[in-house]
Amino acid sequence: MTEQQDSRAADEFELEFITDQSSPAAQTFLRLGPAHMAETAGDAGIDVMKFLQSCLRRLGEPNRWMALFVVGGEPAGFTYFKVDRDDRPGWGYVMEFYVVPAYRRHKVGTKGWLRTKGILEAAGCTDIWLSSHPLAEGFWKSCGLLETGQMQRDQKILAISLHPAAGRNESSQPTSETKRL
Repeated sequence: MTEQQDSRAADEFELEFITDQSSPAAQTFLRLGPAHMAETAGDAGIDVMKFLQSCLRRLGEPNRWMALFVVGGEPAGFTYFKVDRDDRPGWGYVMEFYVVPAYRRHKVGTKGWLRTKGILEAAGCTDIWLSSHPLAEGFWKSCGLLETGQMQRDQKILAISLHPAAGRNESSQPTSETKRL
């Protein structure tokens, strides 16, 4: 990506929400998804297309979003996230997050993260968590997420508190491992 393209990535970033599994945006997600899964799941024995289609089928659920990152009309990645009802009720959970390699280190991931975080905050989340591929940990830490000391499928769980001083209960406090970082 040239310097001019890098500037364009910063200026022409859009989030295109996927709301219908038969839409052109959903087809773009299905086209980008295998590269993401190859990076994050390796040969975990996952039927990639079945997994991606299951993500699309769940789009009608409340407080669940999927969006493409679009730069200059071209797909540059995606985010898939929800308000967690299971592991950490009320927390935001970033389930999948991918930036096409040509757009990495050009602010696309940061802009996608800020939009994702803003939507979860508007939905009432005071904390957000995700499991990070080792190669993405530096990116997430630069966005303010901290290690929790927990693991999920051999990946570190990282979290961020959006309002650390706002009357939080004990269960949402960072662990001592997080505080050291």
